[in-house]
Amino acid sequence: MLIGTHRNTVDPKFRASIPASFRDILGKRLVLTLNMENPKCIRAYTYEKYQELLGRLLEAKKSGTMDTRGVERYFVEAAKCIELDSQYRMVLPPELRQKAHITKDICTIGRIEFVEIWDSETYDANEERYDQSNTEDVARSLGML
Repeated sequence: MLIGTHRNTVDPKFRASIPASFRDILGKRLVLTLNMENPKCIRAYTYEKYQELLGRLLEAKKSGTMDTRGVERYFVEAAKCIELDSQYRMVLPPELRQKAHITKDICTIGRIEFVEIWDSETYDANEERYDQSNTEDVARSLGML
């Protein structure tokens, strides 16, 4: 399970370390893509999870019941397969790094099945980025309250 917020810095070669608690779950092969909810953020998936999601997208596209072009734009066109080095560092691709405005300080956030990578300033400025109006209702329906 990928959980928690970790702050880190990107080195001059734009390499970022994967938090130790994420390493066994993520493995060495990842797919990075834009976050559809907020394209100022990069999402990192295990290669296997990304393949599973691509399969669902392909099925929806084949069925003709959904217009999948918007999802393809963020999820497929922007995607980059990467390999972590021996020190569990990933090189953030320039296209994704620029869209997410990542320069030096980052937040790596576990979201259970994937990881978000934010520029720290952007993340901090968007602390109230989600609609809180239904948070209590959702938590209650899940038995968390």
